[in-house]
Amino acid sequence: MAKRTREAALETRSRLLDSAETLFARHGVSHTTLADIADAACLTRGAIYGHFRNKADLLEALLERTRLPLEELIGAFVDPLAPEPLAAMQRAILVCLHDAQCDARRRRVFEIVFNRCELVDEMASVAGRMREYAREGVANLERGLMNAKRRDQLPPTLDVRLAAALLHAQVTGLIRDSLLVPQRLDFVRDGERMVAAIFELLRHAPTLHAAPVVEPA
Repeated sequence: MAKRTREAALETRSRLLDSAETLFARHGVSHTTLADIADAACLTRGAIYGHFRNKADLLEALLERTRLPLEELIGAFVDPLAPEPLAAMQRAILVCLHDAQCDARRRRVFEIVFNRCELVDEMASVAGRMREYAREGVANLERGLMNAKRRDQLPPTLDVRLAAALLHAQVTGLIRDSLLVPQRLDFVRDGERMVAAIFELLRHAPTLHAAPVVEPA
């Protein structure tokens, strides 16, 4: 009985999230009510309040649901024992770009966050979560770049702090632009070349590298 109850609760939560995802992407967060979400899921408003406090809570859950499948990919380059951290980073970024174009669920969530939601007032907690994700993303990239340097997969002079910030901004910008001008970006066709170009920049741009320290004689 307890197992069936948990399964029913998970199913209800999933239906509510699916409904919110569709309506937020179609109409925007501010123009979607909790009643709209409940109606689209064929549930009562009471069912929503049993799982989520408000629209911000729903949106945070959508963000978390989208992030979870990437954890294994991230772990493959932040692990200091990873044998090929650089290749793992490139693979993770390529998957992110491909999914932004081809995975309908992830693309809808990106559309909501970038274009369908004002991160003010009741969405303040979502804005805070987005800042947290950004800080975490840059920190993970720093760890991956450091691992790659330790294994001589990147030059020892690379400024990891600057490189991680630039890398995060490039990937985020590509995803945002793919939503605004999808006809100009094709990650399936060009994703591998784009990712390779980004890492060539990290290797060779002089301004991303510090002068080697010369020890006194």
